[in-house]
Amino acid sequence: MKPGVFALIALSSAGTVFAQSFRPLPPLDPAAKPAASFATGVSADGRTVVGTSFVRTDAGTQARAFRWQLGTGVTELGVPALALEASAGGRVSDDGSIVVGTNGFTITGFYEPRNAMRWTDADTANPSPTVFEQGYFA
Repeated sequence: MKPGVFALIALSSAGTVFAQSFRPLPPLDPAAKPAASFATGVSADGRTVVGTSFVRTDAGTQARAFRWQLGTGVTELGVPALALEASAGGRVSDDGSIVVGTNGFTITGFYEPRNAMRWTDADTANPSPTVFEQGYFA
């Protein structure tokens, strides 16, 4: 088994509780060092998990916020143009449509947060990232 993180997914709908299970969270980029993902937030219904993974870029390995959804798998949430190159997912709204986290940079594998971030439409194919500068944290 590859190194990584497992998320406990508990699904419920209208009072019905589905079986709980552990699912591995795949890395965004298996060639990145480290090739790992870790979860930091789960939506109320358990269908959306957010966190941080790593990707290789021209600047080296960078942390990137991700969203995992039942049925679609892991997706990078993105970083706006002219923002610092790295991001980290922190928490997710009950319905999975809003994710908050941080924007920063990665140096020798360590993520250094600098600004708060919010992704709206986080439950769609094109999440919209916003950076709140001035050192605010989510």
